[in-house]
Parts: sequence; structure tokens; C-alpha cells
Amino acid sequence: PEEINDFRANINVVTENMGTDSLQAYFDKTVSSMKKYLEKFTVTDQGDKDINGIASKWLKYTAVQGGKDIAAVLYIVPKNGIAYGITGITKAGEAGKYFGIFEQTAATFKVTQ
Repeated sequence: PEEINDFRANINVVTENMGTDSLQAYFDKTVSSMKKYLEKFTVTDQGDKDINGIASKWLKYTAVQGGKDIAAVLYIVPKNGIAYGITGITKAGEAGKYFGIFEQTAATFKVTQ
């Protein structure tokens, strides 16, 4: 993606141990934490998605990050007690341009271990 006003749309993957939490419990805790730590965090949509045979959850949101208004989508893919968080982030107002690409990318995610 092209850089616009010092911002480039991007996709990141992080992992976290889920402990004994179910997908729903982990998702709820994640959203609660995001509300606490992200400025102007607002959920715009959420739901369930099968990602390569793994029951997963997704969340679309807006927030202020690094002083910039952003739109993002987070996919949480659980496997063997590990939550894989796939986040696609773009500038606010650019969601229509990038969210389809983020969804196509997340749909290709596989855990190989």
C-alpha cells in the first residue's frame, strides 16, 4: 500500500497464550483491554469466521493510535491454547479500500504446528 500522510496500511500478526480461556472469553477480555488502552476505541462490527477450519472471531473498530485516526479489523484465531491475532490497520476513511484485502489475507492464515 502507498504511504499517505506518513501512514501506510499494514497487517500484523501477534501471538498470546490463552491460558484456559475459551475463544469467547479471550475475545471479551481482548475487547475490554482495547477499550481501556486505545484512545477513542469504538467497535463498528464483530462476528464469527471460519479461517481454514478454525472457528475464529473478528472485530472491526476505529480508534486513535499514535495521534492518527485509524480503522482496523482484528481476527482472533485460536489453536492449541495460542491466540493468533491478525490485525489490518488503515487510516480512518480508508476502510472500504483495504478491509476486503485484509479479509482475503486473513483467510489464507494457517497454523502449521
